[in-house]
Amino acid sequence: IKVWTPFSEGLSKSALIKIGYKTLGDDIFKTWSCYSNTKLHCGKCESCRNRKIAFEETKIKDKTRYLS
Repeated sequence: IKVWTPFSEGLSKSALIKIGYKTLGDDIFKTWSCYSNTKLHCGKCESCRNRKIAFEETKIKDKTRYLS
């Protein structure tokens, strides 16, 4: 058994966003990154911050709904 991860392939979060957006289109905004157990992304946890930065780096408008 081989476990594949983006990290093991050297893919950055922004590279994954580009691939995901190309593959999923706007459905990428239905994905979940947040550590919080809320209806919306908290916008403050490490995962949310990484997600925001990755979207900024790709120049793709982040349509993710954040609490803050």
